Amino acid sequence: MCEYTELRKKFRKENLKLWEEKLLKIFSNTIPLHCEWDNIMQIRDIINIIGIDGLNHMIYPGGGGFDIIGCEISSQRDYLLEILTGIPNVCYPKQLVFDSIGGEIEWSYFRLELNKLEPSGFYFDKTRMDEEVYENLMGELIPYSDYEPDEPCRHVTRLLDGTILIVPKTCYYNNIPSTYDGRHNKYNHKQFRTLMEKYKSSEGYNNFLKSIT
Repeated sequence: MCEYTELRKKFRKENLKLWEEKLLKIFSNTIPLHCEWDNIMQIRDIINIIGIDGLNHMIYPGGGGFDIIGCEISSQRDYLLEILTGIPNVCYPKQLVFDSIGGEIEWSYFRLELNKLEPSGFYFDKTRMDEEVYENLMGELIPYSDYEPDEPCRHVTRLLDGTILIVPKTCYYNNIPSTYDGRHNKYNHKQFRTLMEKYKSSEGYNNFLKSIT
């Protein structure tokens, strides 16, 4: 158990240090408390900076998540982003928001707010915030259940609406199992910042720090 704690502590220290290095690169050595971007190329570039080295974790609008490993602008539609997590996550970005609570690296995070994507119509659930489909070489969508292995297609997740949260992998927020429910999507960025301030001053966070020191 002691060896596990030491390894966890080392990984956390390295992860937060690398997160800080990437933030310094993004902001040219001065990390602000808040920043916003709405240019798709800038958003792509920023996500690519933090989307390497197992550095981050992305939580979907509807809950659950994956590590980001890269980002590119869609070759089919130049207003769409493809966030890579092993498969492309296709989304229509509206704004990328950065916030830092108290200027602390662990409490620095990004929110990618999305415009609505028209659902494919393949699913009956109208409340769903994402859908898995196949896309052929012409950019046409095929229901996930109807894919023919002979046809050259790729598997994609379409993010239809909401807000994506990107945090450093070892931060306290990412260590709270209940936050995996996508609760960040219920708040605008100002409201979510207030929520994060509460987590930062919570007894749970103090206990978390004690457990890794």
